[in-house]
Amino acid sequence: MSGPAEEPMLIEQDVCPMVGLILDRHLVFVDTGQPVPTSGDRVTALCGTPVTIGPRPAEVLPGIPATHAADCPDCRVVLEGRPPEIDTVDEVIRLFLRRTSATPVHIVEIEATTTPSPMLIARCGEVFDGTADQVTAGDGMPCTLCLLLSLSRMRKRESAPRWTRFDNSCRVRHSHCRSRSVLPNELRYAAMTTGTALRHTRIGDPVLH
Repeated sequence: MSGPAEEPMLIEQDVCPMVGLILDRHLVFVDTGQPVPTSGDRVTALCGTPVTIGPRPAEVLPGIPATHAADCPDCRVVLEGRPPEIDTVDEVIRLFLRRTSATPVHIVEIEATTTPSPMLIARCGEVFDGTADQVTAGDGMPCTLCLLLSLSRMRKRESAPRWTRFDNSCRVRHSHCRSRSVLPNELRYAAMTTGTALRHTRIGDPVLH
């Protein structure tokens, strides 16, 4: 750590992603009077992820250069004080149907608020009119297209805010990281009391205003 910050500032830190080939760009908030982290310091980003301050990784994987970085969406949510964009999906009832003497198990999704119809249409477009066997989840071989479309719908439902992430080194969720997250009101208050905008800084790069 170096001397105290003279104004509120944000430090951008690129880290290797858990998955994919694009670096995660996290934001670290430093309030006025707090020590400014330097290369090698372990700090907590706005989203709750522990990061080590330093130059951006040269490689995202062994032999694969790190050429691109994307903002951490959780850090942006905390910084801007806005709710994440979540697609509203009603609760659904899933039926697993298989035609007699057939192999694939199809997935039929019925909105909980919708009156069931005599004709059922699977996610893949297969139409059932009552001549199918209902099986339990995991029984038989699933229809690939039904499975992919169903998983895509589930991802939308699971896109709720995440205020902590897995640590890159041990991959264990640290519940205490949430208490270290800086709330949007604190950021806005720090900026208003000093009369200045938050300054973005990336270690090893020129200062960005």
